[in-house]
Amino acid sequence: MKSRQIKHYYCKYFESIGFERLGLFECLQREFGERRVLYLGSFIHITPSFVFRNVTYLDRSELARDFFSDLTTVTDFIEQKKTYRSAPKVTYIE
Repeated sequence: MKSRQIKHYYCKYFESIGFERLGLFECLQREFGERRVLYLGSFIHITPSFVFRNVTYLDRSELARDFFSDLTTVTDFIEQKKTYRSAPKVTYIE
């Protein structure tokens, strides 16, 4: 999936409807610190990667599989929005 498509789908399903829940993930990070995160049933909700450096996404939907097919492009998008200095680590499991 191309960078433009990644941004389009993320905006369509989360940003444009105010469903990012960034504040929730920031609260979890403050409470529990830097942890490895497993996000079950994540669909394409990559907001946790804006706050947590190491996130594994688990989802069986076709769109999730296509979305995460090029992890470099997903990581490049996360780089633009992340709140930490180190490089993000993203893993996807179907």
